[in-house]
Amino acid sequence: MILTLITLALAAETRPVLPQVTQIDFEELDVTALRDGAPVTLITDRPKPHFPPMVKIRTSFDDRIPTEVNEVK
Repeated sequence: MILTLITLALAAETRPVLPQVTQIDFEELDVTALRDGAPVTLITDRPKPHFPPMVKIRTSFDDRIPTEVNEVK
């Protein structure tokens, strides 16, 4: 029983205290490298995409009128 009390007392005392915020300073690290690959360009303006219409809207019935008239006769 004494061993249990000592273990509990030591366990309560050894909790680590962690900081609320961890700050990493990269100023000491100087990295230089060569970019290898295709050239990159910044696109600021892009053209508006053009999509063909899903449904073809008929604007003239001139080609159908003669056949329809003949069917009615």
